[in-house]
Amino acid sequence: MKIMHRKRPLFLPLYDTQVYACYCGPGARYPIKKSPQRTWAQFLRLLGDAMARDLDEQPDTWKTLMGCAPHGGSVLRVLDVVAWNLGGDPESMQLSHLI
Repeated sequence: MKIMHRKRPLFLPLYDTQVYACYCGPGARYPIKKSPQRTWAQFLRLLGDAMARDLDEQPDTWKTLMGCAPHGGSVLRVLDVVAWNLGGDPESMQLSHLI
């Protein structure tokens, strides 16, 4: 995923364990529930849907955050950075509840 993200950073989100930790877990605060039976294709579709919802539901917040980002960045890259940071802190809340 990281290689694909580098080739198309405006189209494909970065995915790693910290982004996973932000979006997938137990309880209502996570949009994706863990499931060992789910395939990677099914999971990535759910992840894309959850990320799109986060972007669509808070356009003004993302516009403000884009103002803090380096010129030439994308809202998807800002989402990656926020999700990566939230996933690194086990005490943090899931992204859609934070914004």
